[in-house]
Amino acid sequence: KKKKTPETTVMAGMHKNKKILVSFTIALLVGVILGTVVQTQFNLLALQEIGVQIGVEARISATLHDLGSFAPVYGILFGVSFLVSQLAAAGFSRLMGPGWRSPLCALAGGAGLWVALATVNAMLPMPTLIAATRSPGGLIAMLLSGVFAGWLFARLTASRKEASGLNTVPAVAICCLAVGLGWQPGLVKAQSVASYSVETLVSGLEHPWSLAFLPDGGALVTERAGRLRRISADLELSQEPITGVPTVFNDAQAGLFDVLLSPDFETDQEVFLAYACGTASANHLCVARGQLQGMALKDVVEIFRAKPAKQGSAHYGGRMAWLPDDTLIVTLGDGFDY
Repeated sequence: KKKKTPETTVMAGMHKNKKILVSFTIALLVGVILGTVVQTQFNLLALQEIGVQIGVEARISATLHDLGSFAPVYGILFGVSFLVSQLAAAGFSRLMGPGWRSPLCALAGGAGLWVALATVNAMLPMPTLIAATRSPGGLIAMLLSGVFAGWLFARLTASRKEASGLNTVPAVAICCLAVGLGWQPGLVKAQSVASYSVETLVSGLEHPWSLAFLPDGGALVTERAGRLRRISADLELSQEPITGVPTVFNDAQAGLFDVLLSPDFETDQEVFLAYACGTASANHLCVARGQLQGMALKDVVEIFRAKPAKQGSAHYGGRMAWLPDDTLIVTLGDGFDY
């Protein structure tokens, strides 16, 4: 038997640390991917429950989109919780023995994610950061992705002796406990009353946001992408948008929002628009006024801009209404974190 030298000890330690780092990275990536897929599928399920038809192509497209946009954000949240939870699991496994390492890592993965979700939801403004966790099933599925990531990390870093001596019964029991952490009473849903029918009057619009009915029986409709369209009294959609609309910042929830006619529209032909303006790094909710002349807005003037500027493209508000004294009011969102 060869005697260990300081050099071989150092090399063994470096090899072990490298194995832990690679295993942690793999388990973290798997947890992020699983959590992202779960988030997407539960969001799509919620849409299907209200009657939205989602095909396989749309499902795949939404999943790939979320892997590119949601996964990096979720990766930060899950990464921090996973690092802390696995360090805690390592400490407890030294006290309880190597046979408990796998179930402890699994439990820590789920429990750490649960604590992180609860903390973030308590600190950030509404709505819930991860929509899938609003339902008991979605929260449980998210936690199970953390449980699996923790178990995977334990398996990848286990020695042969530890792997052969893992106790399956405690692992199953503790994973069930992790699932139980996410259980909540079921959501109360309103009873459905089939006292109405849905009829499509106009199609071909991209994210229609608001309608303003014209005196001649037609209507103006905003598209979030920044276009103002006109619908005739016989329900024909104009081929071209109305010109003269101010420049709109269009991204995610940002875009052209409400359209409102002046109380004296038949006399002054004035139209009011609420919209997102600016850039991704500095944007506002803005309100502009213009005069409708056929298929064009003339003399457009910005009359309001929410300040200070904010980053991101969420939670603008943007609804407008008239008070009895002809005062114009507009709703403002919280900007998500402002």
